Amino acid sequence: MKGCTILVFPEGGANRPVASSEALSGQVIPFVPFRVQRDFPDLWRDYLHAHFACIADVALAFGVTERAARRWWNGAGPRGAFVAMALRLHPQTAPAYLLHDDAWRAAA
Repeated sequence: MKGCTILVFPEGGANRPVASSEALSGQVIPFVPFRVQRDFPDLWRDYLHAHFACIADVALAFGVTERAARRWWNGAGPRGAFVAMALRLHPQTAPAYLLHDDAWRAAA
């Protein structure tokens, strides 16, 4: 499956776009939807294991049942609202885990 490139616009919106294959940092941002969908449950599991001590802590932090937390802990992915909650709970580190940015995660 072929990927695509995310377009990033500087302040001022679409009237001042950067080159179509560059982000504001000057780096190309490849985006392969199939890979994101395939890898996300593992990324979510890695995030949980890095930020919570046990299943009970996950259930408490996200307000889900122990069964749901156990499924996530073992590699099932969540619904979108919980991803948003994770980004609010750990704004400095969650993006590295959930967006599959190994270089950023190593620096965190």
